[in-house]
Amino acid sequence: MLLPVVALVVVAVMILTFSALSHRFLIASSSLPHRFLIAADSVAIVGLASSVGAPAPG
Repeated sequence: MLLPVVALVVVAVMILTFSALSHRFLIASSSLPHRFLIAADSVAIVGLASSVGAPAPG
């Protein structure tokens, strides 16, 4: 039971790191596709956070 939580934390850290790098790049070049990337990262982080305490499917 602890392993899925650890895996989710690792994935969340990876997404946060990518999001931070994307945000830094967005400041340098403010283009619409990069804004969508950051929005997608935010949605992924919220999805991971909400699935941590969820029961197993089935």
